Amino acid sequence: MGRLFRGLCLVCFYVLLAALVIAVLDATLLSNVNAFGSCERMQGHAPPGFYCTGPLLDQVAGFLLNLPLLLFVYAPLITLFPSPSDPRSALLLMYAVDGVIVLGIVYPVLLLLQRWRARPKG
Repeated sequence: MGRLFRGLCLVCFYVLLAALVIAVLDATLLSNVNAFGSCERMQGHAPPGFYCTGPLLDQVAGFLLNLPLLLFVYAPLITLFPSPSDPRSALLLMYAVDGVIVLGIVYPVLLLLQRWRARPKG
């Protein structure tokens, strides 16, 4: 059970790292780009993002480009300030994303605790 939990934390940690890399890419390289494949940057919206139509690959690219926004902006805000009009499925998705964030943060803590416990006493 401990190995399964550690493996799940590792996967969540990698998801957070990927989202961080995509956020840096989005903030630096794509800040002046208004289109990416069939994806268009949504102009004039409070949180900027990409809207993608077309083939499945472009829609996956749009999801990946919007992943940092989902992980670092929408999920914590919807968890802290839920609206009664939000659909139950959307709330469950946001709670799952919050779980990914928490488990991703727990992984480095587990590594630090493991090193601290393995340190020779003396």
